[in-house]
Amino acid sequence: MKIVKGQIIKAKLENYKKFHDIEGIIDEVFENGSYLDGTWYAVMVTGGDTKSKLVEMLASERIVIVIPERNIIEVVENENA
Repeated sequence: MKIVKGQIIKAKLENYKKFHDIEGIIDEVFENGSYLDGTWYAVMVTGGDTKSKLVEMLASERIVIVIPERNIIEVVENENA
């Protein structure tokens, strides 16, 4: 399945070799850019592992992070549908 802007996803965020579960909305898709190999996604964090202070802060501030395609676990729903 092709992941596009507006879809809600579950993913793993790696921070200092520790993984955090996140949920978020795809904000932008980057494919084979000049500085990123493969497909990367800008994700606006909306939730996830509530035990993680990092995830809690990212979700409360609606911060956009960039993650590689390999870290996406599943597509929850398509917000545009």
